[in-house]
Amino acid sequence: MNKFYASTGVSRAVLIALYIFFFFSELSLAATVQANFEVNYKSGLFTKKPNKKTRDKVLPMAREALWKSFKAKQETATLRALEANKEKINEKLSELISNIEFVDERVLKDEKILRYVVRGVVNENQLNVFLVDSKSGGNIGVVALILPRAVASEKAFDQTIKKDVSAVRESKSKSIDASSVEESDTSIVEKNLESSKEKASAGLESSGSQINRSNERIWKLADSAQTVDSEIQRYFTEANFQVVNYSDVAAECGSKPMEEVQAVFISSPTGQPSSAIFKEIKSASKKCRKVVAEEMDLRYLAIGTMDVDSVIRDENSGGYRANVLVNIKVYDVSKILASTVASVGNQMNYGVDSTEKSAVDRALGRSADEAIRLIISQLQQK
Repeated sequence: MNKFYASTGVSRAVLIALYIFFFFSELSLAATVQANFEVNYKSGLFTKKPNKKTRDKVLPMAREALWKSFKAKQETATLRALEANKEKINEKLSELISNIEFVDERVLKDEKILRYVVRGVVNENQLNVFLVDSKSGGNIGVVALILPRAVASEKAFDQTIKKDVSAVRESKSKSIDASSVEESDTSIVEKNLESSKEKASAGLESSGSQINRSNERIWKLADSAQTVDSEIQRYFTEANFQVVNYSDVAAECGSKPMEEVQAVFISSPTGQPSSAIFKEIKSASKKCRKVVAEEMDLRYLAIGTMDVDSVIRDENSGGYRANVLVNIKVYDVSKILASTVASVGNQMNYGVDSTEKSAVDRALGRSADEAIRLIISQLQQK
């Protein structure tokens, strides 16, 4: 016998049994959760105090409360997967949550409320298997063309807007009738019979132009474009969508190359492509839909920009605050007329960090997270 087993007095069989026990205990993942919930009751639900029949009636509510408590402890990626399969999970909730016990039960007679504290077990193994099975069946594809832009240069200029001064010239040639002298959008002229035509014309002449201050921005592709693209793909994938880069669509299905399309997006003041470019992108997506029909249902085309609108000093942290403006539209290219099925418009997100670059990266990451989450939520309702 091995010296270790002899010195400890533990047989080899016992140690093997313990190893097997702990090994399979790790595999059998289950989370015990506790939750509180309240139920408004009416007369007749119970006689003197709640009983087993009462608890049976509120059992579905107890299960929902435990599920909410479980979700509150999950990471963002897990929550996205759960949200993407919400309806299917709700159908299986009675199988996922078991061993429900009522820890505390109180009757608030004045408010006619039953207050419960419940405890239950969530079978995480079964939940993970269910999510894997759901993901394996997900074959809806999305062509993603979402570009992060940053300001390359900005020029401020004054724009002079001239107004019609024909009334001024007319006032110099004839006298002004008191009844015709009123307030206007160009000047205010007194109602005075003694007013001279020179005074009236001077007032009109002084308001013959208006100065507007404007900014002209030249955009570039943001430095963290690849990171943002990876994040967008990850969020879609976690929600059971298959992501196809536009560069692959252009190469396989005949469209303008990615570099050319990027240049159009970046040079556009609004971040929107011309109608001709947009038509070509849609046509290529529709063509690729047929090419990859056996692999996936290439149904959606997501187009948009995430613009780093400004980077300023953050007074609270002493670092920098970056603001990002998001505009994205999703089209259903499975239709003859590709209609808009989801969108995020003029949504402003921000990120704060110690340096300008890290603040921008944080803001873009947050923008991708929020925007894709909203888009997925809209798509899941279709």
